[in-house]
Order: sequence, then structure tokens, then C-alpha cells
Amino acid sequence: MDITIDGRPLTIDRPMSILEAARLAGVDIPTLCWHPRVSILGACRLCMIEIVGMNRLLAACTTRVADKMEILTDTPALRKVRQTMLELLLCQHPMDCPTCVKGGACELQALAYKWSAPVNRFPENPGAYPPVDVSPFIERDSRKCVLCRRCVRVCHEVRGVTVLGAMHRGHLKEIGTYFAQPLNRDFRDPYNCEFCGACIDICPVGALNSRQHKFRARSWEGALVPTVCPFCSVGCLISLQVKENELVQSRPRGGLNNHDQACFRGRFAVDFVNSPRRVAGPLLRRDGVLVPVDAATGVAALAGQVRPETAVMALVSPRLTQEETADLVDAMAQLFPRGDVRAVCTMGLNAADIPLGIGARPWRDLEEADLIVTAGLDLTQSAPVAGVRIRTGRAAGGGRLAVLDARDTLLGSEADLWLRPAGAHLPAVLAALGGLLVAEHPERLAVRPDAALAAIFAAAPPAAVEAAAGLEPGSLRSLAAQIAAAKTPIFVANRGWFDPSGQVPRLLVEVDRLLAGTDSKGIVFLRTDCNSRGTAELVAAAEPEIDGEPEVLIVVAADPLGTAIPGSSFESWTRSAKFLVVVESTLTPTAEAAHLVLPLRAFAEKDGTFVAGNGVVQHLKAALASRATVPPLRATLTAIAAGLGRDVTFDSTESPRKPRWSPPERPSAALVPRAGTARCLHLRWSPLVDHRVRIVPEADRIFPGPALEVHPGDLAGLGLAEGGQARITSGPAEVTVPVRADWRTPRGQLYLPLDPGDQRLSAFVRAAVRPEGWPLACIELTGLAPAAELR
Repeated sequence: MDITIDGRPLTIDRPMSILEAARLAGVDIPTLCWHPRVSILGACRLCMIEIVGMNRLLAACTTRVADKMEILTDTPALRKVRQTMLELLLCQHPMDCPTCVKGGACELQALAYKWSAPVNRFPENPGAYPPVDVSPFIERDSRKCVLCRRCVRVCHEVRGVTVLGAMHRGHLKEIGTYFAQPLNRDFRDPYNCEFCGACIDICPVGALNSRQHKFRARSWEGALVPTVCPFCSVGCLISLQVKENELVQSRPRGGLNNHDQACFRGRFAVDFVNSPRRVAGPLLRRDGVLVPVDAATGVAALAGQVRPETAVMALVSPRLTQEETADLVDAMAQLFPRGDVRAVCTMGLNAADIPLGIGARPWRDLEEADLIVTAGLDLTQSAPVAGVRIRTGRAAGGGRLAVLDARDTLLGSEADLWLRPAGAHLPAVLAALGGLLVAEHPERLAVRPDAALAAIFAAAPPAAVEAAAGLEPGSLRSLAAQIAAAKTPIFVANRGWFDPSGQVPRLLVEVDRLLAGTDSKGIVFLRTDCNSRGTAELVAAAEPEIDGEPEVLIVVAADPLGTAIPGSSFESWTRSAKFLVVVESTLTPTAEAAHLVLPLRAFAEKDGTFVAGNGVVQHLKAALASRATVPPLRATLTAIAAGLGRDVTFDSTESPRKPRWSPPERPSAALVPRAGTARCLHLRWSPLVDHRVRIVPEADRIFPGPALEVHPGDLAGLGLAEGGQARITSGPAEVTVPVRADWRTPRGQLYLPLDPGDQRLSAFVRAAVRPEGWPLACIELTGLAPAAELR
């Protein structure tokens, strides 16, 4: 199509709006409501244009170009219309630009300078709505709102959360929450705010602001340093605003992994860098108390505990960069004859075991697959941006979505097929699914199952599994048919359920290999930490030198006592070590129990690389100058070597080691639960919460403590009351927790989220859970009065 814009000829090769065509031609048409990430609304009427041959003005954002169209964007009539629209907006807008948070970055302010009349013909009448603290992190000021509804559209269309909407009519209209609900309700409610901050980023004026960062600095002050989010393995790109060596705020930036989106952690929880709980220097336990000491004293205390025959183990966290992990592997191999390195992730699992031979897939595959099957995870909690990618693909006409999750989640409500087996029955469901694919869709198989796998499938007959898991008869057969019909099915999983033996990912690998052959490519495993994949590859290349429990344990950036699975070897080693050394940036539960604490630079204070879950190498850039008492990890390891009277050299090449992948462990038929299970307590993790999130001010208002989650209709039958307490007994173990009525919990099921930092629950699970790791069966519940004291 050949068109003309203000006399400039332009050839268009695809359908688009006049506004888009003008931007391609370099012609500026003012607008407030248009944004490339959301649908077109045409609310602000600032983008009016003239078309030769038409006797009326049209909105450029809603009008499509046509062949031979002659467009005028700057005429006296258009200038008058734009001035009038701006006068109407400004007469209802507070003129407090010097004190407004958005001052200097406000789109309305910029348009007023360029287009508005010198004198406003209309009397000033700012709205009567006062600013509202709608949450601990978001402030809404309706007086400054221009009703562009960008925030509503990004909330509905991009994030998939129906929190914000336009309320009332006429001059009383404002943007608010449905039924005036505050946003500081339970974060686990999938229909409430995710606190992603997308509404703040997209707001053109100062109507939506971050309370946490308000008045710290103007948005254009200081430096904006590009880096990578330090939390989950999605690998979101962020920019850190820094002023006078203080972290002001974090903003998402464009990238292949996150497309300008972030979650609560990447947006608000990076403030842990500014926490007073930061470790500023070495701490040594004396008379039962950690006291500050100099570096030489701390290293000498460690050296005094090490002999040539001493078994020394390092637990390394995937929160370290590739370079730091490589240095640690080098140092352990050279300094300790009986040294070993293990990788532990946020949920206390061995990061080297997590990949299970699973290859990396680009996150864009979540948008392009013709079938996505999620197994036992709530992406709203575990990887919100990955959930955004799935919803984006489906909104663009993508494939079907099948969800295997008992609890009512956002993705479940949007799924084409939603099966709700309890967490304990999920491995059995997957085994039955594999059996159905083998029995009823042999033409779809790339390989046949071997005898061991066939035995696992045989141990889970579909009819019995459906009855035990509470599924509709034939529902598994329907899912198997959809999987067989799909050309590119993708299975998405993590370890959100209490699955320490990893049966869910192992079974998914086996099912995918039936379809894809020996090269399993249809799995997306959402690891819990930013560098889980890279750390696993480096640590898998290290040669283990010790068996059994270590005498000296060096924990680097990990928190086994706060996040490990109760009863796991990581927790056991931490509790039994004769000398515990923690190298950490903040005081975690493990650091508070240590004999020696050494400081570690936070993610914003160092350069390096992370490997995202999809295999993409991403570069971390230092935004802050570290304190003089916090050396880089290599310097700390060099000081330890000097204290031991030894030398250490670090390999300068980039990732020189080749991982020694062992074949992934096969699933076990013995772990498939049988029908007729008595009253079970299903355990699940809270993957969004770790010590870095807990120390952020106000985080406790949206992350309530653990409670027994019961469907409201089951309370009376169990003798429980909302707001009361429940004593849970399983064998010799006992714990008392609050009761929370939760309509997302299926009838007849009980759930207990395991807060990583709650030592009472960890002790209960450690004493009560069966060795194979399945939920606590045959529990006893006793309802207590609300005033009952927690034990």
C-alpha cells in the first residue's frame, strides 16, 4: 500500500494503524492511551488526524491505513483539538509537578509543554479522590489519573490478572479495584494482585507509584545499570537505578526472556541489598554469640579446625555467578585433600540432580507450542513471568493448555483441560498417562518403554488412579489423546510440591522420551534459582572426595536451615557439622547458627555471568561499589588458603570443565500411591519466599505465615474454625498452626504450605514425614480456640 503522511510518501507492506505508520515515517503524533504492549482503546483523543477527502477527524490509533490514503497530522484544526483535549485534562489534574514523583518523566507534562495553550480556558477542578495506599508497595492517586486505562489493559491482557478496572461513570469515573478490595490480601490468591509493578511502569503520569521507592530519587536521576534478576531461573533482564551508591529501585527491561515484565521479587525484593541485616564483616561465635572480628581472626579460626584428614564439604548456592562457582570448585580441590562440593538450591535439593538430563528450551516455545501441560505447579507463585509467556501465546491464538493441579490457580481457570489430582497422586497420574500413550497411541511413540518403565506404568492402572485421585472417569484418556495429537507438546514442571525424590520430573522425562525418542526436548523445568543450570554443570564436573557427613561445612550463599527439605542430607550436614562456616551477604537462619560468618558481595555489587534455565548466558553487572570490608569471593578463598599455609590458583578460562552427566535416575513404582489413602496432609513449598524476600520491609503484609488450608465447606466437619488453631498430629510429631479457610483448596483435601524460615514446621515434617517423602497420612486434627498459643 502506498500512502502519504504530511506529504511524505510511504509504502506499507502489512496492515497497521495510521499511528504505527506515522512512527515508521518519523512523524510524531501525540498520544497518552496508546502503548505497544496492550490493545488499542482510543480514549485520549490526542492522536486525531485528518484524511484528505473525509469531512471528519479520526483517531490515528484506531484507524487502519488504506491504499492511496493522504494523511495530515499537523493542521490548525488538529492543533486546536489537541490544545482543547489537553486543557480538559489539565483542568482536572493537580499542578504539583515540582513535587510529583513522575516530574520530569511525565508524558502529560511533556505534551503540555509542546501542545497546550498558554492559558487554560477552563477552571481548575482536580478530582476529590485522595491518594490511596492500595498495598504496601503500590500507591494510587486518582487525582492525577487521565483514564487512559493502560494499567487496566496491562493487568488484564499481559499479566492475566483481573485486579484493576474502571469504576463508576461520568466525572466520577476512576481506576480502582473491583469491590474496592485492597491489594494487601493474601498473595497466594491467584485473582489478586501479583505485585509485578507493570501498572506502575506503564502509567504515563503519576497516578500509580511505588511506595517503596517514592521520593528516593527522580526516575531520571543517578545511573541506570543493566543487569539480571537474582531470583528464579527465568533470567529476567532488569535495570538498577543507583544514586550516590544506593540502590533506588529495579525496573524490568526488554529481553528475550521477560519482554519488559518482572515479578514481585525482581521489582521490589531486590531491596534486600539495602537491608540492615547485611553482613558487613566477619563474625565469630564466642560464648554462644556472633561477634565482629577482623578477617585474619576469622580465617585463623577456620584453619584451626582443619587437618589433612579432615572431611571438608562446601555447599554452593546457584545464586553465585559462574565465575564464583568455578573459583570455589578450584579452591576446594586444591586446599582440602578430603574436600567435596555440592550444589544446593533454594528448596534444599541438589542442583546437580535437577537437570535430570533435561535439555534447555527457549522460553518463546511456551508461546508457540500447540499443547502445554503443566504438572503440579502454580506459575503465579513459582515463575510468574513464565506464566505471562504462556498467556501471551494463548492470547495470540496459540495452542491448548492442560493443567494438572488440585488447587484453584490462575492457569487452571484458563486451561482447556484442568485435572485436579491431589499432590500425592500426581506421580501416579503421570504414570497412568504414560501407560495410556503406550496402550492406545502406539503410532505416536518414538520408542517403546523398557521392562522397568512398563512395570511402573502397569502399577498405575488409569481407572484406579482416577478413582484414588478424585478425577472424572476418562479424563486421563482425554489428556492422553490431546498429547498424542499435538505436534510439539511441552511439559512444564518444577518442585512446588513436596517431592524430594523428584518423581514428577522423572516421570515427565520418561513420558516425553516416549514421544521424542532418546533426546528428550519437550520438558521445561523451572528451576528455583537464577544460576541453577550453570551451577549444576560446574559442580557435576567436580570429583567427590568424601562419603558420609563432613566435619567442616562451608556454606556459600545457601541457607540449608531456612530452605532445605526437612530431614534432607543438606539440613542434616548443617546441623551435625563440628564447625560451620557460612559465606553470605545477609544473616540467614543458617548464618545465625554458624560458628564463623564471612561476608559476601550481593548480586548488585559484582560482575559475572548466570546461565538461565533456557541455557542463555546472561551478564551480571556491578551497580554498587561494595563496602571495603566485603571482598570478592576469590579474595576470601585466597585469604583462607593463606591461613592454611597453602597456595591456590584459579583457572582463568571461561567454564573449562565438562559436566559428567550420569544417566537420570528412573522413577520408582514403589512411590506410586495406592487408592484408599486415609486423611492426608499435602505439603507444598512457597517458592517465592526466601530470606531475601522476608527481610524486605512490608513483605510480611502480603506473605502471610503458614496455615492449614481448608475448604470453607469442610471446616465444620473437621471441628475447625476460620481464624482458630489446629493441632496436627502424625505419630510422635505434633505442631499447632492457624486455620485458613481457602476456597481454592478442593473439598476433602488439606494443604500446609511450608514456609522456608519456619523452624517449627521443619521440625514437624522432619519427625513425621515418611522416608519416601509422600504426604502425612492418617493425621489427627484438633480444633483449638483462636487464642491458642503456637508451639
